[in-house]
Amino acid sequence: MYGVWDYNLTTSVISTNLVQQVVTNATARTATQNLVPYSSTVKGWYFDLPVSGERLTGVPTLENGILAFTTIVPSVSPCDFGGKGFVNEVDFLTGGMLSIPTFDTNRNGVVAQNDGLSAGIEIGFAVGGVTRIRGAMDDVLISSTADGSLVKTPATKGPAGLRGRITWRELVR
Repeated sequence: MYGVWDYNLTTSVISTNLVQQVVTNATARTATQNLVPYSSTVKGWYFDLPVSGERLTGVPTLENGILAFTTIVPSVSPCDFGGKGFVNEVDFLTGGMLSIPTFDTNRNGVVAQNDGLSAGIEIGFAVGGVTRIRGAMDDVLISSTADGSLVKTPATKGPAGLRGRITWRELVR
């Protein structure tokens, strides 16, 4: 996954122009939080998906400063159906793990401090991405797994300062 700042870019971006983040392979994933000091030489960030064969599914979304996307890891055997899948959320400016709890990792239905920090959580083999349902306190990510069941994953709304409309200006003719 890559996040590239292309402001006035006249040359190619190579990997040395990007800050690497590292994502762990676990049921509840973590990621590094390396700073990305955008400059004439630093043009963004990248990370490799942690499992061989893992791939992006659905269309990534950007809301409240959070880049959300789903991935699947197909079964190793070509004769098996399914595999496992993850919903992931990272800081869109750095590609790193958010500094606030992101998912309901203890499965009590609420995203809170006791969930700890995470960058992704296993949701089952969900090939179609997720739909975000906005709530008053937390949001819920809805996904459909390969067997047709729905998975509800409580997720953070993101930092309060980035929610909703940031500015507005009326243009009068």
